[in-house]
Amino acid sequence: MAKRYTFFRIIPLFALFVIPLLLRGNTEPNGGPASGNLLNTNPAHLDSITEALRLGHCNPVTVAMVNCVTKTVVLSAFVRWAFSGAMDPYISTWSTGEVAHSITVDPPGAWSWDPSATGCEPYHWANTYNQPGDFFEGILDITGEPFCGDGVIHLTVTPPDDEYHFVNYNWTPDGNGSGGLSPFEVSEPGLYSLTVIDQLGCPFTDQFNVQPSPPVAPTLSGPSFMCSEGDTATLQVNQVWTAYEWPSGETTQSITIYEPALYEVTVTNHLGCTGIGLFSVQSADIPPVQISMTAPLICPGDPDTLRVVGGFSQYLWSNSTFGITNIVTQPGTYTVTVSNIHGCTNTGSVTVGLKPTPTLSASSTPFCPGGASTVTVSGGPPSSYQWSNSQTGNPITVSVPGTYTVTVSNATICPATASVSVIQSPAPITLIGQPSQLNCSFPQTVLNASASSSDSNHVFCGRPWGATLCQARTP
Repeated sequence: MAKRYTFFRIIPLFALFVIPLLLRGNTEPNGGPASGNLLNTNPAHLDSITEALRLGHCNPVTVAMVNCVTKTVVLSAFVRWAFSGAMDPYISTWSTGEVAHSITVDPPGAWSWDPSATGCEPYHWANTYNQPGDFFEGILDITGEPFCGDGVIHLTVTPPDDEYHFVNYNWTPDGNGSGGLSPFEVSEPGLYSLTVIDQLGCPFTDQFNVQPSPPVAPTLSGPSFMCSEGDTATLQVNQVWTAYEWPSGETTQSITIYEPALYEVTVTNHLGCTGIGLFSVQSADIPPVQISMTAPLICPGDPDTLRVVGGFSQYLWSNSTFGITNIVTQPGTYTVTVSNIHGCTNTGSVTVGLKPTPTLSASSTPFCPGGASTVTVSGGPPSSYQWSNSQTGNPITVSVPGTYTVTVSNATICPATASVSVIQSPAPITLIGQPSQLNCSFPQTVLNASASSSDSNHVFCGRPWGATLCQARTP
């Protein structure tokens, strides 16, 4: 009994729900249009079952069909019966003024049709189709850079979001990247695909292949050493690259350099990846030239050896001497120009001083025959003395009249000479006249020596009464 009850309850449900679905195939239009009418107006179809499906409440419905190929939207008017769910196509007047079941529109915009003749309750009349979006009319394009090594690169999508906003997007693969639609950061080379959905639900796709770049490691060749002044050389990148950029602004593979320095070049390969090359040119400048000498002071004619401190490839002295040493015999300033193997030059100077020459004065004392004269030289520091009579002291004693020359020398002065004449005084003449005869009346007599040598250089001495008396004779 329970089974029959279940069976009889299923039959009405089948009639109410299944049969209307089977009959929906008969709802396509096959009659002529008429404003405010259902398209299913053929009496052959208006049987009792069809009419039964149109019982109850109804709703005016606008159905939109988007064509992504033609970029159009077809709007169709339908009446939907709430009891059976049947959809009847309907011809009506649209907000565009067209009288039709379907119209083609170009979003964005809002469209509706007049449901007043449908028989549906007025509070069900709302059927406006509002589409604020627009079709994407441009070209989806992905641009980016090659993968140049570590780090990330950015894939840029055209159009940008401020020109057209896609309602959805999907990057594939997304495991190697991060960020939004654009820019999209990727950290590995590979093929990246993008699918976007425009405001009408139409899909667009594009791909971009992030190519891995080979290492960009430029090497340079050039001189290892240069002079700071008056020197030129060529510095060249050894490999061929797409572009070159030097800090000086030059964009050629090789440049002319004029001084030692650390040089840098940025190169770009065919993928747009860059690399930096460095090349150091050391200074070959010669430091200040030092000159040694055997004696800072010399006398004219004395040799003095000048020598450049350090080794160089060439030497040229101001007195036209070549070589590391220069033997000079005259005081003065000497300059040497040296060159090294790199062609750099520098100069050095040294002054050879003159030893002082003392001013001498020689004197002698007169002497009498059989006597001796003392000869003395003065002036200058204590020195060695060499007299023309082979004596070496100061003073010396001589007993022969004549001219005596002395040479004075030591390590700090130049030899100096002085001469003096030694004169022997003549022997004095002594003559005493015959005295008068002594007598007892006048026991005195006069001794007359007036005929003797008589000048201020002579002294008269006598010995009266056994004593010696001396007196200068004044003429």
